[in-house]
Parts: sequence; structure tokens; C-alpha cells
Amino acid sequence: SAQELLVPECMILVAPAVGMFGQQHPPTAPALVILAENDQFVSADSTKGWFGDPNTRVEQISDTDHFFFGHHEQITKIVREFLITTFIE
Repeated sequence: SAQELLVPECMILVAPAVGMFGQQHPPTAPALVILAENDQFVSADSTKGWFGDPNTRVEQISDTDHFFFGHHEQITKIVREFLITTFIE
């Protein structure tokens, strides 16, 4: 599978539907997971529980759904901070 062939330095996942694609394993590389509080497709609570690795940072954005309308600047800030702390600091 592609998962076995790829070894990323880090991962950024936005509203990942981890339960929809069969048996998968959480990433071992540093990861940022961005979730929506009111996601109609992805359960924020069960997704948070799936990512248990200490290298994973989970951010939940309040008052938004799966499409994060009106929250793109907030997502940009979160991603920028993650990339800086992962690759520069």
C-alpha cells in the first residue's frame, strides 16, 4: 500500500476520516490534526482518540463544520506554527 511506501517527515491532516478506510495505523512522524467541532462527517472525539502518539498535535476549531468556512486564517496560523516548531525550532 502507499502507506507502507511513504515515509513522510511530518503530516498535516485536516478533518481526516480515519474510520472510513478500514484498518489503518496512526502516523509515527510528527503530525498535526485539525478537527472541526461540528463536523458532519468526521467525529472529532473518536478521531482525537485515534491519534495517541505524543508526536501528534490535535487542534479542534470551535463553531465550524467540516468545511471550516470563515476559519481559514485560523487554520493558516495553526499550520504555520506547526511547521515552524517542527522544522525550525
